[in-house]
Amino acid sequence: MNISKSTINFANRRNIDIEMINIDGADVVWFSQIEDGEVSGEPMFVMFNNQNNLTWKGNIYLPQVIKEEIPATILSEKQLKEMIKFLKKELPDACM
Repeated sequence: MNISKSTINFANRRNIDIEMINIDGADVVWFSQIEDGEVSGEPMFVMFNNQNNLTWKGNIYLPQVIKEEIPATILSEKQLKEMIKFLKKELPDACM
């Protein structure tokens, strides 16, 4: 799934960093918190970046209650932005 610069900026304005990387031949997307202008050293969670969607890969440190609300598959940038808004709303109480 292509993630546009506008979606990445949308996430950054909500203190969430989106980093697209390749690990052992697999395209993945790291979702990390931004605190005091600095990106956290490890991602909150990781998703596979497939051609047409994002699918859940693994949780690093999201609380279970938040993880359960994140879709296992994200089919569009609109859905990705909805997830980012949800994370912004829930993270201050849970992780920061």
